[in-house]
Amino acid sequence: MDVIEDNLTRQVDEIEALTAIYGDDWRVVNSTSRIYSIQITDGQDDPKWKLGLQVQMPEDYPSISPPQYQLSCPWIRGEERTQIENQLQEIYLDNLGECIIFKWVEEIRNILAQKTDDSPIHTYPDVQLKNVTLEEPEETKDFNFDIEADIEEDFVNTKNLLNAL
Repeated sequence: MDVIEDNLTRQVDEIEALTAIYGDDWRVVNSTSRIYSIQITDGQDDPKWKLGLQVQMPEDYPSISPPQYQLSCPWIRGEERTQIENQLQEIYLDNLGECIIFKWVEEIRNILAQKTDDSPIHTYPDVQLKNVTLEEPEETKDFNFDIEADIEEDFVNTKNLLNAL
């Protein structure tokens, strides 16, 4: 068996394993060109972070070269993108000649989960609630109400109260 045939056999085995593991999340983009994709999340029931990974398996993968890949998500830029790419490169270098797509997917999932864990819970420690006592107006005996003026005054009072907080 030559290297190309061995690579194709290993690719088929890897695709079957990834399909079994990820089910419908693992998608065939173009079987002839051996292009596949998966939407990876942070593992939460209601995921906060998602990232699309598209891979293409060249005929010399996995024996000689890594899969070609593309990351897609709106939030990933600059240093964050470079860090993920460096992690994927490191996985490849640590596993030369091996099938690595599963390891890539799980590393990205771990990065997203860590990002979720690192996300701050929105507490507002600098905000202090103030006790506000609403005083009754002195003219409570006047029953001639101007509804629009009262609504506008209530709105202004509420706005001022919120600004005071």
